[in-house]
Amino acid sequence: MPKPTPGKVVVVDEVPTCNFCETPGPYDFKTKHGPWAHGCEVHWRQYRVSPTLGTGKAQLLVTADQVDDATG
Repeated sequence: MPKPTPGKVVVVDEVPTCNFCETPGPYDFKTKHGPWAHGCEVHWRQYRVSPTLGTGKAQLLVTADQVDDATG
């Protein structure tokens, strides 16, 4: 799992549900249709404006237990 990176990978308490289906939606992204959405991998790939993460494009939401422990 990726490490937290400002503007790209953000640690959250809970990953929201995808706005397009009922699965977890770890991507918070700008859609081709204008508004932002939470999406699963499939819907992020289908509706994203940009294929990369970053400010103004998208970010990946992870929980603390998904983050690699760099000290262990």
